[in-house]
Amino acid sequence: MAQRREDRDFRDESVPGVALKGMAGPDVDDKLLLRVIAGDQGAFRILVERYDRLVSALLVDRVGQREELNDLRQEVFFRVYKGLDRLREHTKFASWLRGICRNVVREFWAARARGHGALDEAEEPAAPEPVDDEKESIEIAMRKGLAVLPGRYREILRMRYFAKMSYEDIAETLGLSFMAVDALMRRAKARLKEVVLPILERENLK
Repeated sequence: MAQRREDRDFRDESVPGVALKGMAGPDVDDKLLLRVIAGDQGAFRILVERYDRLVSALLVDRVGQREELNDLRQEVFFRVYKGLDRLREHTKFASWLRGICRNVVREFWAARARGHGALDEAEEPAAPEPVDDEKESIEIAMRKGLAVLPGRYREILRMRYFAKMSYEDIAETLGLSFMAVDALMRRAKARLKEVVLPILERENLK
């Protein structure tokens, strides 16, 4: 499958083949992936739409909110498109996708360490806007809290509240049982509360 890098803004074009969205059953991903491998552009856009929130959550967790984030997201899906025909076990797609995200992030930080931009010559991110109201202060406190959590907690919270994933989808993506996800989520939320409350207290926002 060949595709030019300059044609990678996958969300801006109309989506043919929308009937795929209604497919049900445990093999829905397999059918969709086979359509993508066969060169169905509409199926690929549906795949992007389905996993875009997950990819964005994983990238934000590892690089933060940066101007380069959209470039990194598109790089992930470009690699998905190029490499999908080499994925032997379609049931492992979510894990494979997470691996691509990790590789893209690793290359991003390596490029910055060498003094270059992101993967495609991104500009330096703009300075953050000054905090001027209570809502922004609370959001900053939450971001600070997430930043210091163990990676496992941070990832599952972003999947749930940023990517809006169900417990079932999180379980499938992480290869865990529903009960394990529920227990991990409870621990993650409890730990986040422990971290964030002192920050809010310092800001008189509790």
